[in-house]
Amino acid sequence: RSKRRRGDLEDDIELTFNVSGLGDLIKGMMSHKDGWPFDRPITRSDAPDYHKIIKKPMDLGTIKSKLNSIQYSCNQEVLDDIRLVFKNCYRYNMEDAEEYNCALRLEKYFEREITKMGLTEDAPKSKRGRRTL
Repeated sequence: RSKRRRGDLEDDIELTFNVSGLGDLIKGMMSHKDGWPFDRPITRSDAPDYHKIIKKPMDLGTIKSKLNSIQYSCNQEVLDDIRLVFKNCYRYNMEDAEEYNCALRLEKYFEREITKMGLTEDAPKSKRGRRTL
């Protein structure tokens, strides 16, 4: 029983709002070679029809500003906004667009990094030893 409690405490600590780690993640994504399409909001001059198609625009620069000005209250809110960046890109761009392919590569980087940080949904489960093969 005490082991379970200790495991739960470790999971709670692991899921504590990690502002500096998420800030580093966003900085890493913005400086990544495939981060350039996502570093600032899309303007009407960039893509005149973008705001007609994408109802909730999001970019890494906005996420960074929101994180720095304490507009998020937990890790999941930040991760959801980062995922929204990719979702918007896939929705707006064709598969052969350079931005679409940048999103594919940057999303792989993002998933690898959050796994290292222990912020994926699978990470806490594996620490609890639920593998039964």
